[in-house]
Amino acid sequence: MFTIITPEFTPEEVVKRLAHLRYEGVEWRVVTVLKENEQETSFWKGNKCTLSLEDFSDIPTEKKLNEDIEYLKSLK
Repeated sequence: MFTIITPEFTPEEVVKRLAHLRYEGVEWRVVTVLKENEQETSFWKGNKCTLSLEDFSDIPTEKKLNEDIEYLKSLK
């Protein structure tokens, strides 16, 4: 399910609805949001379920994730 089709719902609302429908995955729309507080809600503008690319600036890199995995394995 791609969140572009749920412009009227927040990410939290979409997760609850999809869990209720037994979905196993979501394809999130992630973009650089140019305008905040869009008045119009549509697929492309004012979509409440769009995640801002800027919110993901601190996501760990694949290398960092692999290092963390190796560290956790070493604790066994």
